[in-house]
Amino acid sequence: MEYDSKKKEIKLNRELSNLDKLVLRFCKILEKYTDYVIISGYVSIILGRSRATEDVDLFIKKISLEQFKELYADLKRNGFWCLNAEKPEEIYSFLEDKMAPRFSLENKPIPNFEVKFPKRDIDNETFEDFITVNLKEGSIKISSLERQIAFKRYYLKSDKDIEDALHIEEIFGNRIDYQKNNGAPPLKSGVCKAPCFLDEGNFNEISCPENLAIFSDPKLKTVKLLPHSKECGFKFMDIIKLIN
Repeated sequence: MEYDSKKKEIKLNRELSNLDKLVLRFCKILEKYTDYVIISGYVSIILGRSRATEDVDLFIKKISLEQFKELYADLKRNGFWCLNAEKPEEIYSFLEDKMAPRFSLENKPIPNFEVKFPKRDIDNETFEDFITVNLKEGSIKISSLERQIAFKRYYLKSDKDIEDALHIEEIFGNRIDYQKNNGAPPLKSGVCKAPCFLDEGNFNEISCPENLAIFSDPKLKTVKLLPHSKECGFKFMDIIKLIN
């Protein structure tokens, strides 16, 4: 993987998965009618994270109903359909109401594409702050690494989303501009040597007030770990959620 932060380009030489090929196919149709940027989970997947996904999330720039009718007709000619409604007017009303209609190959609801008009100024800014990923069979546009990390860590904040952010941080390291994320630091790996107090549930919370040097942010005092054996020396590479 080659990353040129100045050109905002990533070059991938690996073989494409079926999902990658489907994303390329869908985006090639989209870009004939409007601008788009891929956000959320698929970004970490295209960048090498090994996990499954049922959907690919995209912002598209707002277009008129007539333009959308042309877009949807093209999608249908290429084997796609909308899972939420049949008539283009109905689908467009979802977009207008800030909802996200889903599109997939006909009679194959998974994987699908969740398409949205931007809701806020920060969503619109995504169209100016993106990265082009060049693949063997074409290129796609994804949100910037910094936006992706911030969105995952501070907005969505699920276990899966934190792991997505960690993956990007581990892959790109000091090439990430954390000043764009208001100076938010990366999640650090390390080993906890402080006394640990375990819960009996599926997850365990550990307070480490005497071991704050492990964290890059001294305000973080509690970590949540994946299920583990009841012993000290927990590996912080297992962190899935931070609690401020």
